[in-house]
Amino acid sequence: METLDEQARRAYRARLTDIDRELDEAAERADLGWTDRLQDGRRALLEQLHQVTGRGGSRRVTGASEERARVTVRKALIAALVRIAETDPWLGRHLRDHVATGVECSYVTAPD
Repeated sequence: METLDEQARRAYRARLTDIDRELDEAAERADLGWTDRLQDGRRALLEQLHQVTGRGGSRRVTGASEERARVTVRKALIAALVRIAETDPWLGRHLRDHVATGVECSYVTAPD
């Protein structure tokens, strides 16, 4: 069974297109508060989409052993990040922003 049907894919794509258009408009108006909220929403939407699609946006099916393992590892990683954040909020936030999960887990460094 697919985790995301075609109608939902189209809705995600349409919302991302809307957000990108709204970001352009907010940038033209120099509305930094609205730009920040839109970027946060865009990141959240991409994270949700990433969770229900495979590598490269391919369709992901539920029930496969690889999928169960991926979900188990992701849950354990998220739980570890929560425990780290309880002890060191800055480090927890940093890791949350830079650790990517999916088919492969990785630490994504900032471009600077």
